[in-house]
Amino acid sequence: MSNEGIQTDFPQRLKADRLDLLSLKQELLLRHQLAEWRFFPPPEDIVREILRLSDKLVDNHLDYETAQEEDELEGEEINELADKDPGWFREVFNEVSEILFHGSKESQREDFGNGTESISYYQSLVGERIYNHLARLCRSAYAKQGGSFSIREELTGEIAGKIGMGLYLRLDQNDDLRQECDRALVYLALSFQNWLIERKEVYVAPWGIICTPDTSETQPHLLGQPRLIMTLDVKEFVTETMGSAGQSG
Repeated sequence: MSNEGIQTDFPQRLKADRLDLLSLKQELLLRHQLAEWRFFPPPEDIVREILRLSDKLVDNHLDYETAQEEDELEGEEINELADKDPGWFREVFNEVSEILFHGSKESQREDFGNGTESISYYQSLVGERIYNHLARLCRSAYAKQGGSFSIREELTGEIAGKIGMGLYLRLDQNDDLRQECDRALVYLALSFQNWLIERKEVYVAPWGIICTPDTSETQPHLLGQPRLIMTLDVKEFVTETMGSAGQSG
């Protein structure tokens, strides 16, 4: 190839290299932006525990309701019902569940055990419920006045009913099961808190900014925007809970 051909081809190759570099930069920026937008991903082990406990809470509730119904029925009525269908309450509940949730409880368990696709769905679902809960808090009058919310409260008892664990709040709930649920929810809250700390205590959502009291005061650019101020108080709560358990023992 002549020197003239090389000189002619060089600008074209340089231009192509620049375009490739620009595309790479744009891709990296896009990936970075997507990572910034990504909301808290609930850990897989915690989501599995939430699903297990939710299932356990339903079974426990059904047993309780069945016992209550049996106590209310008089002798002949309950004997007649038992002869016809001993698990009548549970069967009716399962039929209703199949209509509402597009599949029986047993088939859902089978699907859940077949791979990681189901657990990814439930991770997204739990994350979405938390996201929507925090969005509602951000729109509250208390948040607009600059009030702060406790992570340990909002991501435990306040979120329980929205992620399938509302039954654990019943006053007549079994103490051991209640403690299991408390533990799972506390570690869900702790995981969220750690995620927020890793993000330098700021997350920008379309509806507002999740931040801590410190970042809210030290970063002026956050002022004038809808803010959800959340207190990093889960570790203190865990320590207090463990201390109380030790004293009671």
